[in-house]
Amino acid sequence: MEFNKENFISACLPSQDQADSAQISEFLTLLQKSPQVWTLIPEILNTEDLDYSVYYQAATILRKKAKNEIHLLPESELQSITQTISKLLKISYEDISITKPLYESFVLLYIKGSQE
Repeated sequence: MEFNKENFISACLPSQDQADSAQISEFLTLLQKSPQVWTLIPEILNTEDLDYSVYYQAATILRKKAKNEIHLLPESELQSITQTISKLLKISYEDISITKPLYESFVLLYIKGSQE
C-alpha cells in the first residue's frame, strides 16, 4: 500500500473485515516509521470535512513521530510543521481527543525549535 492521503483516509475509516484490520494496522505502523509522516500528516490535518477518526489517527501518529524522532527532523521542516500544528490548534475542534495529541506534538516541536 502506498503512503498517500487517500490510502490513509481509507485506513482510518472503520472496517468490519478482520483481514483488512491486519493490513490497516501494518499500513499505519509502517507509515509511522516513514519520513513521509512529516509531510503527509499535515496535509491530512489541513483537509476539511474528514471523519473525526481520520483526524484523530493523524494527530496521534504525528504525536508519536514527534515524540520518538523529533531529533531527526531538519530545521526547515520543523518550522513548517510547527506552523501547521499551531494553525490547526486555533481551529475549534468538537473532540478534545484530536486537540490533545496535536497540542503535545506542537509542544515537542516548539521545544526542539527553541533549542536550536
